[in-house]
Amino acid sequence: MTILKRVFVFILFAVCYIPPILYASASLMQKDERFVRAFERTTAKLLQVSSGKDFKLKAMNDSLEKTGKAAKSLLLQGADLEEAVQMAKEAQWDYSENSFAMLVEALALDQQGRPEAVQSFQDYLEQSEHHNRFETQFLNSVNFHEMRRGVMAYLESQGIHPMFSKKRFSLRHEVDQWMQNPIAKYSNLIVLTLLGGSLSLFLFGTFRKLWKRYRPLEKGFVRCKHCQTVVSKLMLECLNCRSKI
Repeated sequence: MTILKRVFVFILFAVCYIPPILYASASLMQKDERFVRAFERTTAKLLQVSSGKDFKLKAMNDSLEKTGKAAKSLLLQGADLEEAVQMAKEAQWDYSENSFAMLVEALALDQQGRPEAVQSFQDYLEQSEHHNRFETQFLNSVNFHEMRRGVMAYLESQGIHPMFSKKRFSLRHEVDQWMQNPIAKYSNLIVLTLLGGSLSLFLFGTFRKLWKRYRPLEKGFVRCKHCQTVVSKLMLECLNCRSKI
């Protein structure tokens, strides 16, 4: 009887301390419809952009193409998830700033039920703190924040709380939301116009003073050594500062 009690206690202890990710039944793509819609929109745009090869660097175009193929495979039933993982890794090797490829890799691992998906999701959140210029070609601000929200909510449902990333994400989200506001766009335009006008007036005034002071002189005129006033050579003293010429 004592042995049975020990076995029972051991099983209870093991069940209580199994990491949540090990017994999570549904993947992120199965649980969050909003995330899936954002992912589908981004993948469609990514495939469209990758066909044009608009980047000047071959590595960036290759990374984009591989990411698109890997992301598309995640949306197909019966796709080779291991091939998607490998292709997403190659996309990251081609261009390390491609954080969307990190998300694709994490999703493929998650659909396979592999525990390393948790670390991949966390790496994605850390890498995608900022919406970089490479990803703006296919990933708009709304989908960017929607997918980050979905990943963080999914991790929190597994008992993992990426507080640092969440704090940075919220601040970035508020800034992007403000920049999308028409009032913000017009106010920024007004401020830039005023700054540009002020700088132009300052440069014009400075150039005018320098030209007046150092412009070439006509014959028969000299410049006062003290105040730089232009006077005739016939003058014995400067009309401005009364110094001797």
